[in-house]
Amino acid sequence: MSDKNLRVKRHLTRRIKLLMRYVCGGERIPAISYFPEQPHKSKARIFGDQCVHILKYGEVDPYYYLYGLDVKGASFKKKGLISYKEFMDWRNLHNRPVHPFNYICILRDKKLFAIVCEHFGIPCVRDLGYIDPGCGTIRLNDESHEDVFSLLEREESIFCKPLDAECGEGIFCLGRDENGYTLNDAPATQEEIVAMVGSRTSQHIVQSRLLQHPELNRLYPKSINTIRLVTIRNRRTGAIEYFHSLLRIGANGNVVDNWSQGGVCVGIDENGVLFEEGYYKPPFGLRTTTHPDTGIPFAGFRIPHYREAIEMCKSFHKRIDFIPAIGWDIAITPKGPCLIEANDNWAISLHQVYGGLKERFDHLLK
Repeated sequence: MSDKNLRVKRHLTRRIKLLMRYVCGGERIPAISYFPEQPHKSKARIFGDQCVHILKYGEVDPYYYLYGLDVKGASFKKKGLISYKEFMDWRNLHNRPVHPFNYICILRDKKLFAIVCEHFGIPCVRDLGYIDPGCGTIRLNDESHEDVFSLLEREESIFCKPLDAECGEGIFCLGRDENGYTLNDAPATQEEIVAMVGSRTSQHIVQSRLLQHPELNRLYPKSINTIRLVTIRNRRTGAIEYFHSLLRIGANGNVVDNWSQGGVCVGIDENGVLFEEGYYKPPFGLRTTTHPDTGIPFAGFRIPHYREAIEMCKSFHKRIDFIPAIGWDIAITPKGPCLIEANDNWAISLHQVYGGLKERFDHLLK
């Protein structure tokens, strides 16, 4: 049997095995409709949709309900969606290190990222140092050590996050106000802060807490509400082009804005204006047209300095364009956009909530 035929056989075998697991009750996803007010397909039809998806794309569609595919008349093709596995396969193949250069390390190493931003004159969140695991002190960038309380005397508020943090996991905020010290914006004793810092088992980067633009503070003041903006290198022309963006907003008292931590994601149109509806991740909720804490409606809310943010990301991407596609995390300060970090391993899932992106994706990359 030729290598090609062997690959095809393995390919089909994996899909058939996945299909059998699904048919036997495995690989199921929570059946939570984002559109309970609309007529829905039967359970048999939903089951059939997933079986077809498995055979065609080699995965159970994890975003079936988020995309509203359980609604009568909806289909993957009509919505113009790109499957998550197809996207992931492309991203992992093309965003791999290119020998002999590994530009991805610029994005994944938070300290290196800040150094490169400074070199290019691009605003970036300021790194102060690191929490050494089990040490309980801050190792500053000049290699000196300082206890957290003396650092808070200078900075008033700092963010601490694991060097390999994803989805907001492990991030916490320390601060100082007229009443004493705070942990994640709640009153805390010195003992609680010492325990939190001293219990870290992995290296945490320590960053200054940004001052957010008053408009985004008005939307939700407890977290830095960040834009996830994607730029892609056009395969035909080589130009760096804007692809899509979302605003991630903290909620329910959280100091992080991540969707996986209970935040709300809202699409942004090309003029920097929010769409009408925001989306939660179950079990935090479904859809909402207003922020749950402040009550501010999303429709018509304009992001300050939005065009500047796009141009800033495109400019940076041109300098490291060996990486075809980058998801940028951007804060908006009173002075303009400021980069938090950038990701080669960004996800397309939430970007497609407001309309399928397969046509746009294929146009840029195929």
